[in-house]
Amino acid sequence: MNFTEPLREHARREPDGVAVILASGQAVDYATLDATVDAVGRRLIAAGVQPGDVVALSARRHWRTLLLTLALGRIGPSAAPRGHPTELARAAIEFDANASPPSLPLIPTGRDWYQPVRRAGDLGPLTPHGDSNTIAVHFPSSGTTGAAKSIMVTHDALAHRVASTRQGIPLPPRARTMCIASPGSGYGFLCVLRTLWDGGTLVLSNGPADASAQLAAHRVEHLTGMPYWLDAIATAMSPGASRTPALQSVAFAGGAMPEAMADRIRERLCERIECVYGATEIGCAATGDMRELRSVEGAVGRAVAGVRVDAVDDLGNALPAGASGRLRLSGPGVAQGYAGIASDAFKGDAFTTTDLGSVGEDGIVRLEGRTSDAIDIAGVRVMPGPIEEALFAVPGVRDAAVVGRTGPTGSPQVWAAIVAAREISLDAIERSLAARRVRARPSVVARVPRIPRNDAGKVDRNALEALLSAGTHRRS
Repeated sequence: MNFTEPLREHARREPDGVAVILASGQAVDYATLDATVDAVGRRLIAAGVQPGDVVALSARRHWRTLLLTLALGRIGPSAAPRGHPTELARAAIEFDANASPPSLPLIPTGRDWYQPVRRAGDLGPLTPHGDSNTIAVHFPSSGTTGAAKSIMVTHDALAHRVASTRQGIPLPPRARTMCIASPGSGYGFLCVLRTLWDGGTLVLSNGPADASAQLAAHRVEHLTGMPYWLDAIATAMSPGASRTPALQSVAFAGGAMPEAMADRIRERLCERIECVYGATEIGCAATGDMRELRSVEGAVGRAVAGVRVDAVDDLGNALPAGASGRLRLSGPGVAQGYAGIASDAFKGDAFTTTDLGSVGEDGIVRLEGRTSDAIDIAGVRVMPGPIEEALFAVPGVRDAAVVGRTGPTGSPQVWAAIVAAREISLDAIERSLAARRVRARPSVVARVPRIPRNDAGKVDRNALEALLSAGTHRRS
């Protein structure tokens, strides 16, 4: 099944149902969205794009990225991220002329491409191309510690990912949802498909500063995104403001949510917070209600239907319940691999992550952190997560991150970076670390103007190390 077919079906059955509310406030019904996807598809065909081609997108404008990804998927090619190998792509769209990938022809577009249109009487619907096993779209990996990879996902895998997400995060019928993640990301596009396949309404946002007003104006029932951006929405709201009445749940993915963030979201947005654990290579793997998980250190939920989660050793052997190892996620939603890159992380329907964790006898998946984030201090593995959690809990700290750096003597050290409007005492940091029984201590706490983050809100640890190396910060 082509992943755009459920959209076409909703356009037939309920053409006037609102499919998307643009950041401008304009409502686009299902019939108009379907016709607009076809119109963009015809423009792409006229530009020479053919089934099987790969087209790189800049993914900076959510509405445009959404339309282009749907249109490409419908006519047979597939969308790809900026970092897709240029030798494997046919063209590029939505790049600035001076930033287009070298050696790729740039397909020029204009605003008229993306204007919602009704179907003209003399133009019938485009017939979807691409079967279940065809590559439907490429998603970027996080790229927080190196070059992002391009992940190949089929139409069939997308369908399985939607099914798993429906089971893991139940929503009201035809729910109004807002996803802060870009539709060009794996999680962002999964949220798009889940909403549109269910006949719901997708509310697009201009960003955290405007999102609080949009939540209320459009009666959003479900808000989802990465922890940092969700917290930015909560922070932008007045502390004494009442919650958005229609909002029933908030879900986060792509990283841990410190308790200080969760408290702010509960106070200003919504009491119910859902944790979503997974990987762009397979989609949603485990979910859980934060109220039930908060008592279990590192808990991210239980495996959703259709996905198996276990911990494995360095040889790929399954470990017993409770034993710590690399988390392996298995199921029919697994990707076909990385474009142009061989990887032994994929075997059959399984993907072995770089996440360290365990699965208890109670079925709860516990996450310790990523292997690439671990800091080796005299043979002891130090994970940034517990330290970052303690830093976020210090009054006055707005953002925080921890990295490993080489100290003056050549030995590795733990460095912490914090963003704060005022000086934060080391005593306050020590009290927070001690209260959470964190054994490791940062050798340096640097007050920086900002924590470098990528579009998904994840810490760019390479950029953070460069910032700390530059020395343009205050140390404690």
